Amino acid sequence: MKRIKDPIHSYILLEDPFVKIVDSPYVQRIRYIKQLGTAGLVYPGANHTRFEHSLGAYNLAKSFADALCIKHREEFMAAALLHDIGHGPFSHISDSVAKKRGYNHVEASCAIIEDSELRDILDDTGLDPKRITDTIRGKPPYGCLLSGSLDVDRLDYLMRDSYYTGANFGHIDIGRLLTGTKILKNKVVVDENCIATVESILVFRSLMYPTVYYHHTVRLAAVMLEKAIEEEMNNDMKNLMGMDDISLIALLRARKNKLWKRIERRDLYKIAYTFTHDHENRKMMKEIQDKVCAITQEAIVDIIEPPIWREMDVEVMTAQGKRRIGEVSTLADSLMKAQKDHYKLVVYAPKEKREEVAREVFEKSQDYKKI
Repeated sequence: MKRIKDPIHSYILLEDPFVKIVDSPYVQRIRYIKQLGTAGLVYPGANHTRFEHSLGAYNLAKSFADALCIKHREEFMAAALLHDIGHGPFSHISDSVAKKRGYNHVEASCAIIEDSELRDILDDTGLDPKRITDTIRGKPPYGCLLSGSLDVDRLDYLMRDSYYTGANFGHIDIGRLLTGTKILKNKVVVDENCIATVESILVFRSLMYPTVYYHHTVRLAAVMLEKAIEEEMNNDMKNLMGMDDISLIALLRARKNKLWKRIERRDLYKIAYTFTHDHENRKMMKEIQDKVCAITQEAIVDIIEPPIWREMDVEVMTAQGKRRIGEVSTLADSLMKAQKDHYKLVVYAPKEKREEVAREVFEKSQDYKKI
């Protein structure tokens, strides 16, 4: 067993079967992939990686496995440890590019487990690769505890991202969750006495999105980097998703990519126009996006749709049976409704073209508002 010092969980005890897994090149690669992509441009401390997060998710999985007496405990812990090995450079930034071309980082993680030397390592340690990939894909019996409304992945990244950015929005009472959580029909269900703990997590998430994940400069740098990747990698997704941050930066520098050069100098585009939209009217947003691209190829459109609605769908066991958290908590219901405020279309442009783009987009958006 290895003891790993961690600022979030104090000591992570890495059990012997997992040491060889962690030392594999597939896990070591994510040491060099930042958890929050370009957030370091705004929060200089946000340089933590997918590797640290994966260890944290493993540690929480171990705690929940022991508390809930999970069968196939080691496979569940392995799934938490390996769930992010399919991420590309700068995490969700390259994933966003690849997703447009049919690539899915969850399936990529599973493909590595199913068809690489890592499978041999798992076999040697007596772990079942299929149980691991089923859990990563969110399948029963324990997938909901890794990819669901209240899971070890999200619990770790909230605490870790908050710590490294300095946001410090609060503390998650893991101990209370361990004693008040059940799994029923592949859904995480909490006891009624855990409502306050779940509310604190939902508040935590609701604050992290506008403050960190969707901070305007973080988003701006991210969409600029997305466009730079698209310019240089075209449809070469296999090579892209095998890279880490260092190799992608080396490629962008070697090819003298103008957008990357601006990101490195922190000479970022400016906001030309912001348009709050109805999250259900995706078609209208796409039409505005196409109009902007017709004005100038240099402008970038970012359609912001925080993925919070499903993730707030937590179930609570009450005297009347299972109920959604929004039905028993006024606070949770209000937070879900408040997410509408974060659905936006933002247009970015170089400083010298900002006014021209803003004028054109304003006229187009007025046309759509009349429809």
